[in-house]
Amino acid sequence: MKPEWLSTFTVVKLIKKETFGDLYLIKMKDNGELKILRKIKKVLFSKEPTEQIENFRYSLEEILSLDHPNITSITCHKEDEYNFYLV
Repeated sequence: MKPEWLSTFTVVKLIKKETFGDLYLIKMKDNGELKILRKIKKVLFSKEPTEQIENFRYSLEEILSLDHPNITSITCHKEDEYNFYLV
């Protein structure tokens, strides 16, 4: 069963497939807004995965607190057992 938040948008197209994850153009179902979804694979955190994943989460929280016109904002972030998802 897929998480509920995955049903809040539809994937329009795969923009770029990369080693560390994929970049998608998505369309939000509630307002039709187009956004970018970046999927980051957790397998990249190799040596000390638990510590590296926690460091990534901490860095992500710092990025979320930024408010600057020249920095793209992250409006939503989720994770599952295998990936991080940034919108």
